[in-house]
Amino acid sequence: MGKGPHRATSRTRRIASTWWLALPLACALLSVTGIAGFATVAAQHGAEAAPAPTVITHTVITHTVATHTVATRQPSPALSGGRGSIVVPSPPAGWTTRVVSMVVQGRSRYYLVARPTTITTPSLPVLIVLHGRNMTPAAMVKASGFLSVVGQAVVVYPAGLGESWNAGYCCGKAHSSGVDDVAFIDAVMRSVLATQPGTSANLVYLAGFSNGGRMAYRMACADPDAFAGVAAVEAVAVSTCTGSHPVPLVEIASTGDPLLTLSDRQEPKMIAGHEEVTVQSLMTQWRVLEGCRTSTTASSFPAMTITEWTRCGPGGRVSLVEYQGGHHAWPRGGPGTPSAQTVIWGLFRDRPIGEGGVPTSRPSPLSVR
Repeated sequence: MGKGPHRATSRTRRIASTWWLALPLACALLSVTGIAGFATVAAQHGAEAAPAPTVITHTVITHTVATHTVATRQPSPALSGGRGSIVVPSPPAGWTTRVVSMVVQGRSRYYLVARPTTITTPSLPVLIVLHGRNMTPAAMVKASGFLSVVGQAVVVYPAGLGESWNAGYCCGKAHSSGVDDVAFIDAVMRSVLATQPGTSANLVYLAGFSNGGRMAYRMACADPDAFAGVAAVEAVAVSTCTGSHPVPLVEIASTGDPLLTLSDRQEPKMIAGHEEVTVQSLMTQWRVLEGCRTSTTASSFPAMTITEWTRCGPGGRVSLVEYQGGHHAWPRGGPGTPSAQTVIWGLFRDRPIGEGGVPTSRPSPLSVR
């Protein structure tokens, strides 16, 4: 699900132009003392408590990214994003993690970044993952399971203000305070591309769950050229989008999610005083925005169906992934049915989707209509 050549070139020019205008300061590199400790912050979707983290020290890197000052340093409880001190999950074998703090529009923010310890590819994709409301980056690492499927990639988990995102007409502290989360996520992306060696500006992907999925939709409309693919899990847009360049889009919804309305035939739900768009209507809207034709290809698994609209404008594609049953939680799949993270990464990277882990074959299409 790569970008068209014109989008890649445009993106490269935009990045280069931004850096020239920003006149970045020289980076001052200091020694690193190790990252240690493990803790998980309780989240709304069942994160388990764990021992308190030990103190973490990081390399200090200061530079200018557009209008945002970025520093990788000792995390502080005063940083906007979560409650109390920052926690860093112990990474799985083959990965390293660290916290990066930054100031965006006068607010102290942070993100968690995970990177393979051994790099075997000259060009690393970047996957930015947005947590749900009342979740932390540490909880999202565990809930999403991306580190077990992405392989050679840098995975980034930004922290929303008050464990929420200003996705449009909701949600939480981020919305009530009017924080500009579009600017924050853009600053995170630029920081990662500037400080993580080998990352590619043409291979930046965005995925979000619940409130984070709503924010992903807002980013897909506000800055589509920045991403090679965008995915929303158990979420629909809570902001209007009247025009957007084609960007590969993935919607993942469970039929048992009580917070979503899948079909236009169902009674719509309300959120923050607004009528929530149905998944069906949202897919229609994005097919129009992407310039997609009506023909689809559907693939079936025991408890999940993937419907794809691929005949779209240059660089465009829309995919609807429906899990049977479930609830408002990250879909983990089951026997013969891949997890949400496997599906997302497979669609992003144009890889066959199969049961568990790295798939080996895509099922034969059920229908083309």
